[in-house]
Amino acid sequence: MSIEKTSPTGIEPLDNALGGGLYRGSLTLVEGPTGSGKTLLSSKFLYFGAFNLSEKSIYASMSLSKKFFYSYLSSFSMDFEKLEKRNLFKFLEFPTVVHKEALKEMMNSMMMEFIEFEPKRLAIDPINPLLSLLDPIEIRATIHNTLKKYLEKYEVTGLIVVDTPEERLDPMFREIEFLSDMVLLMHKKYKEEETKFEVNVLKYRGKNIMRHKVELTLEDFYLHKI
Repeated sequence: MSIEKTSPTGIEPLDNALGGGLYRGSLTLVEGPTGSGKTLLSSKFLYFGAFNLSEKSIYASMSLSKKFFYSYLSSFSMDFEKLEKRNLFKFLEFPTVVHKEALKEMMNSMMMEFIEFEPKRLAIDPINPLLSLLDPIEIRATIHNTLKKYLEKYEVTGLIVVDTPEERLDPMFREIEFLSDMVLLMHKKYKEEETKFEVNVLKYRGKNIMRHKVELTLEDFYLHKI
């Protein structure tokens, strides 16, 4: 992780709060209930890097189809299909797995795709299948020994997304937070008939930030806001 270099998310209020963005080569956990804006934030981070900075980006999905992803994000003026044609973006779609051996094969395949494509940004959304099949020791080995070492070696800025209940009582969530360099907790709120997304910065390793809570609107995710 390089604390001298940052990877801006392209979401201005969040970048301002974080002092420019996320550390290059770091791992950020984006967690929150379903519908709290986690996929929007992750997608904007990837799109900004590819479209504005010509940084290759990968979105590894364990839930959404490529067709739905492209269609959904196009409504926010993010044309991932065009980026794919320019070889700046790659969508990886993985099936739901129910056995550890299948999960191991899937993770190996994912890492090979990462190494071959040479991205500078990536997002895995969501990693809940790992949490349901692996115990805390196996989670630590997978994230620390495999994913984090890859990010640091190649200076890739990575996001992992986790769907969490409001209470977040499962100790597995604490394990993931401990392993991550940054932790962003998201919630959706409604104020004066407008949808708001609250981002709580629970952790930012190696840096004291000015603001630990950022409020976003849907407009902050549109391409014209970059």
